[in-house]
Amino acid sequence: MTTTPPARRQTQAERVEAARERLLDAAAELVIERGYHATTATAIAERAGYSREMVRVRFGSKLGLMRELLVTEYPQAFRSRLGLDAGALDRLRDGVDQLAAMSTTAPTRLRAAYVLAFEAATSVPELCNDLVPWLDTIEAKFADLLRAAVDEGSIRDVNGDEYARLMIAAGTGGAFLFVTSSDNGTDPSAPFHTILDSLIR
Repeated sequence: MTTTPPARRQTQAERVEAARERLLDAAAELVIERGYHATTATAIAERAGYSREMVRVRFGSKLGLMRELLVTEYPQAFRSRLGLDAGALDRLRDGVDQLAAMSTTAPTRLRAAYVLAFEAATSVPELCNDLVPWLDTIEAKFADLLRAAVDEGSIRDVNGDEYARLMIAAGTGGAFLFVTSSDNGTDPSAPFHTILDSLIR
């Protein structure tokens, strides 16, 4: 008779990480359903299967949890995997590709981050204080890479600052389409790629 070995017990670190992920998933679902203000710490904890205290223990507050979604989870979408030895255009494209990947591997969290970003601009100033500096950093990164791409000859001669701002604006439109689409078929990275394709010599 074959016996099934006992399941390995999770370590403390694994339990902490599992709780973090469950709370983030629950928060993302509720933000999409209700928005920031109508989503409470109690509702998040209940959706995740914990007591309200777990939100405070893991994130300090509802705001701390939402900040994690907005300024920790979402920015990962633009982090290129390529090293500095890669071309500037390749690094730009790879960063945008990470956004496309996140839209299929973690669509709920990405959609929640977009919802929070739109709300931050109008009714959640405490999140806006986190979002604006990050957007400024991304725009500056785009501008630097665009200038480098011009220097290396991979794109035509354009004003890096102007096109970086255009990419941010187009990306905002892509985010809106992704949030309002009825399925996950909308690619929020498409506007970025359209702009980059238009710049190739």
